[in-house]
Amino acid sequence: MNEAPATTERAWTRNFTEAGIALALVALLAGIGTVGWQRATRRAHVRQAVAFLNDLAERQRAYRQEHHRYAATGNDVQDFWPRDIGNGQSNLWGLDCRKKGDAATHPGWCALELEMQPHERVWFQFVVLAKDTTKPWTPPEADIRKPQNDWWIAKARADLDGDGQFSDLTFSSEMKEPRLVDELE
Repeated sequence: MNEAPATTERAWTRNFTEAGIALALVALLAGIGTVGWQRATRRAHVRQAVAFLNDLAERQRAYRQEHHRYAATGNDVQDFWPRDIGNGQSNLWGLDCRKKGDAATHPGWCALELEMQPHERVWFQFVVLAKDTTKPWTPPEADIRKPQNDWWIAKARADLDGDGQFSDLTFSSEMKEPRLVDELE
């Protein structure tokens, strides 16, 4: 008679132990999956920004062919668009160059005729500077080695995980592809 409670107690302990091990494995796999998902998400956002910068480079070449200079979207390296973005959040692109107000306020973006729609979400902010003899600005030597020639430089930044540190991309008329700094922050 005494064997039944001991057997039940052992079975209960064994089942409880097995359930604990199963729960620990599920938690471990969830943790690994979350980290993998976060990395994949960040890489997708970076790929979106790289594709945007590559399109921008093509548009700059076409713009220069027609206007004999490059287009700029800002007057300062901190003149990013969209203005409000960060803390691990995306924002709407927001510019609609078909609207007179947007075309007048953002002539550089509209001149480049980028195919970004106002309702599209972006994770990065962008700015494009170009050589302008009326507003001399010396670009970083790492990006433009010959500032006496016509040049453009594009910067993109995002706080992909909301920690206040930015992932940065730089592309210029002298580069073959965008340069990424601190993708995983």
